[in-house]
Amino acid sequence: MSGRDKDNAADSGKGKGARVGGVVWDPLPAGLATAFFSVAPLASFALPTFGWTVPGAIAAAAAVPLVALSSHSYVVASCVSTILGCVCSVGLNLATADYSFQERNFADAGAFLVSLSVFHCSEYIMTALYNQHVLSFDSFLLNHSREYHAALAAAAVEYSLRSYFVPWLHFRPLFYTGLAMAVVGDVARKLAMMTAASNFKHIIATERDETHKLVTHGIYGWCRHPSYFGWSLWAVGTQVLLSNILCTGAYAYAAISFFRDRIEFEEAYLLRFFGNDYARYRATTWSGVPTVP
Repeated sequence: MSGRDKDNAADSGKGKGARVGGVVWDPLPAGLATAFFSVAPLASFALPTFGWTVPGAIAAAAAVPLVALSSHSYVVASCVSTILGCVCSVGLNLATADYSFQERNFADAGAFLVSLSVFHCSEYIMTALYNQHVLSFDSFLLNHSREYHAALAAAAVEYSLRSYFVPWLHFRPLFYTGLAMAVVGDVARKLAMMTAASNFKHIIATERDETHKLVTHGIYGWCRHPSYFGWSLWAVGTQVLLSNILCTGAYAYAAISFFRDRIEFEEAYLLRFFGNDYARYRATTWSGVPTVP
């Protein structure tokens, strides 16, 4: 699971730009460029089924040397988002293909790829729009932990084994339930980023700046850690829609365990920063994570 993000109490001020890879750049145009490049590959969705193969391969092949050789953040962000856009296009084709005459149905895998690519690209775009001064490659959340990569690998293995040995073992009610969970979870997380704006960070702050603010309105009026709630619901939902029984349980357990410890650590600093104001807020507002009051 992720969990590097921080829901409350971090506003370190806005800046004109950031220095990344030795280049000072304005993050908003980079974020908008990312949005364009992530959407552009979806044009291949208009091609016949699996029409993404050629443009997707070209985009991926072109991105590798550019990312490796260029330190310019515009190029890196655009290449990464192009790849994510291609992944989304692959997912859309798989999700909408005609499986009438096939034993195996990969619509659930397609929906998973769409959800995964949209989640990561929108993390970057939302950071560019609402929290520009901390924007970097890390804002994609693609490289935040080995555990997250291991979880994705486990999901792929379970899905592949189930699809190969028991292709009939997928349940449409589970698919739609998981899809709804993933959508609601991602929307909740993005609402948290919008509401907190510059107060939202992907890494917990352990020192208070004079501009730090306690956010308690909007979605934060419903739960204290809506981004943790959203991530957990999204992650578990992706496994439900895949009918990954083992990973559904494992993802839920890992998310609850991780965020329980993280909330305890984070709220110790929030109490130090905001004292009685946060104590009252915590006493009247749910955490957003099951088993955590």
